[in-house]
Amino acid sequence: TAVSNTFNVGKTTVTYTLTDSASNVRTQSYSVTIKDLIAPSITCPSNITSNVIGVCSRSIVNPAPVYGDNCFVKNLSWTLTGATSLSSPLTGIKLVGSKTFIAGLTNVTYVATDNAGNTNTCSYQVQLNSNISCTASKGTNLVSEQSAEGLKVNVTPNPTRSVFVLNVQSDTDEAVEISVFDASGKKVQSLKTKSLNNIQIGQKFGSGNYFFEVRQGEKRTTAIGVKQ
Repeated sequence: TAVSNTFNVGKTTVTYTLTDSASNVRTQSYSVTIKDLIAPSITCPSNITSNVIGVCSRSIVNPAPVYGDNCFVKNLSWTLTGATSLSSPLTGIKLVGSKTFIAGLTNVTYVATDNAGNTNTCSYQVQLNSNISCTASKGTNLVSEQSAEGLKVNVTPNPTRSVFVLNVQSDTDEAVEISVFDASGKKVQSLKTKSLNNIQIGQKFGSGNYFFEVRQGEKRTTAIGVKQ
């Protein structure tokens, strides 16, 4: 008589043992393999649009995607590409949550993976509009157009998890004065230096947006940095 049993995903060995009245024993085995061929389900939130005034970045809260699986989702990872470049670890359940986005269009892509290695993806866009012109160079430098003729400053890496490195480009070798402000407008550091390159700032700064004001005589330029 056939007997119905519930088997878990994977390979299960079934062994029968037959014993007669004389205690003679005989065994017979076979295997049952259950394969999970169903990919996880995942639905991303709607596109996000936000506006800022006078700056080139903002911390934006991203709603979590809705995901599931007939067994369970083992890994959920995300990648940001475009104006903002960043990615999560590939293992565990990772959510974008609140992140600092650079002005422009950023694509957010989630990848859900189940225990059998089946994957599914979804994506949405975060559009951050600024009332000033912001330019980015391969995601490593972000400056506003408030640059004086003959004086520019590059901030790298940007965003950073450690320190900002400032490189000042000037048509003179005069010393520069650097003031750093946090997102609330509070001055958090100031210095004067004759060195125009590889100026390291912000090792002890917390996460957030920082505004660098560089003065050289009557010339003034500004830049924005993001620490994560």
